[in-house]
Amino acid sequence: MNPALIRRRAPNLAPAAGRGFRWYAEALTDSPRANAGIAPDGTNTAVKITANTDAKAHLIVAFAPGNLPDIPQGSLHTFSVFVKSAGWRYVRISFEWYYADHSLDLDLLTGAYTMPPAGSPFRPRACRVETLPDGWYRVSITEVNTKTAGGMSARVYFVDAAGNLNIPGDGTSGILLWGYQINRGGPAPYNPAPPLI
Repeated sequence: MNPALIRRRAPNLAPAAGRGFRWYAEALTDSPRANAGIAPDGTNTAVKITANTDAKAHLIVAFAPGNLPDIPQGSLHTFSVFVKSAGWRYVRISFEWYYADHSLDLDLLTGAYTMPPAGSPFRPRACRVETLPDGWYRVSITEVNTKTAGGMSARVYFVDAAGNLNIPGDGTSGILLWGYQINRGGPAPYNPAPPLI
């Protein structure tokens, strides 16, 4: 098992039902499709999403704003997800506090990533991209809630090399996802267990 999965774990605040990737999806073909690839823990539990041929944004939303109540203003949280190419090369990973969208764009072939420029309200406070075996990456975005309301969402978009969102897919190229997590504080090893209440 990967060492990143067995260090001390923080409680995973992502809704337990949502970790199977049964969330809102837009402009995707035959997806999300469960058990579509080997996950970083060696199980056939990765989920595949595939962009359809519409010239629009293709995305999956982990959970809608408001699904995590009582997130106080000023609190620090980290969103993370494991992602791998299944034919599609570029993605945008986004962590949003009531539509304050903090994101990075990732090249799934090289591991290179870009963020919005310094001074932009969309630039994450901190981020990390970990290269794992078999083409997997773990992306973590850390941000402080600056809103008086506490809802958050986590999203994965298909983009092109220039970071454009409104682009056509080909109906077959996609990405593999596994292990959504929200935890208090900075990046933490993945914890698939239900939240501690």
